[in-house]
Amino acid sequence: MTVRLATATVVAVVLAVPSSAQRSARPPAGQALQEPARAPDDGRGTPYVVDKSDNICGIDEPRAITNPAKVDYRALLAATPEVRRIKKRKIDRGSAQGTHLMAQARRRVLAACETVSEAEGHSSVWKKIARRDRRPIEDVTAKVKAAINRV
Repeated sequence: MTVRLATATVVAVVLAVPSSAQRSARPPAGQALQEPARAPDDGRGTPYVVDKSDNICGIDEPRAITNPAKVDYRALLAATPEVRRIKKRKIDRGSAQGTHLMAQARRRVLAACETVSEAEGHSSVWKKIARRDRRPIEDVTAKVKAAINRV
């Protein structure tokens, strides 16, 4: 029994020491290790072609989407009072005030999208989404624009 324990310990120590190939693959001192990039879930195996980063509100798992809607996100941002103020006063979007106003504009668009999504019975709202069979997806941009001023 002691022999087995000693052998297991030696094997564990040998496995814990990196080989020369592994040591050379490490980044230079001072640089952080990076996780391997994961491929985005593009809806493979579902009726939809999506990029999860295009989800505004609602379900973002492609296999769970049942009744999505899409919007023109740039047009919605442009319709917010915050973005109109940025343009009117020529505020730099990179400044503290510009960043704050843009965050408020995004929150306003999100709230309006959630309101319309619930009222219309959509499972989610997307900046960009398509069906694999090329059938159209309802565009609710006009309804969300109307809701932006009420939110």
